[in-house]
Amino acid sequence: MSGIFEQPIQFARSPENPGTSIFRSLDDVGDAVKVVPVSATKSMTGHLLSAASAVEALACLAAFDRKAIPPTINLDDPDPECDLCHVPHEARPANVRIALSNSFGFGGSNICVVFRSVA
Repeated sequence: MSGIFEQPIQFARSPENPGTSIFRSLDDVGDAVKVVPVSATKSMTGHLLSAASAVEALACLAAFDRKAIPPTINLDDPDPECDLCHVPHEARPANVRIALSNSFGFGGSNICVVFRSVA
């Protein structure tokens, strides 16, 4: 994984509403929160309990393969205080090479994983 953080994250996904506190707390990364696309798969799958992190990781891998960022469906009225680069309603074409997956499960089963395309 050497060098992975020398390149910017190109896509971040959250299991829920992209305005969750994990993304609101990213003030430390400055303007990156305004340009790194963020989407939430839970809007399409519902809560998958123990399978959530695996499906969410697959969403990142699919973004590599399909060259598109999956959307957050039904995101009609994002919080104006949450100034993120949302991907509402439709997939966004993008040649994603690095993606961040955040998974937060019941009982504190939390994980954040960075994926890098090798192809």
